[in-house]
Amino acid sequence: MKVIEAIGKIEASKEYGKWLKQNPSAYLAHAFTMKEGEGFESWQVGYYNPEHNKVTVFELDDKVQMMPESEVFKKDETAVKALDRQKIKLDVEDALKAALVLNQEKYPQIRSDKQIIVLQNLDEGQVWNITFISQSMDVLNIKLDSAEGTVVSHNLSRIFEFKNFDDSPPAA
Repeated sequence: MKVIEAIGKIEASKEYGKWLKQNPSAYLAHAFTMKEGEGFESWQVGYYNPEHNKVTVFELDDKVQMMPESEVFKKDETAVKALDRQKIKLDVEDALKAALVLNQEKYPQIRSDKQIIVLQNLDEGQVWNITFISQSMDVLNIKLDSAEGTVVSHNLSRIFEFKNFDDSPPAA
């Protein structure tokens, strides 16, 4: 399902309408899915409420289900930017195809049957943030502009190289 279609179905639901009346300052912040093998998993679409500094996620499967409001996974000084629907020209399937081409051209040693895909508005701009995790625990991250489909960034690292989010030393 196209991301714009998923967002439309969520926003047309009774669950979303009822929630929005209670959260009028909230805005569309991200869309998340995963691909494993041939199929995509359900869409999870997040709406950020700046009054609470929390996000509410709606999952679209056979029906729309609202998840409990939760903390935002970000550094305190980082703003949660709204998604601009006008800049969603590249859909998830085309974004993944472009990422797979880059994967094969630059990192052919990285083979992954599962991809984590997030549409979000970061400092680099509004991007499809696609992560491949290989069986050898290599992590390939590719960011593509959601309007143009151009590669914004790409990098390869080992999963064990990731630091704790708050940069504190690991627990003993």
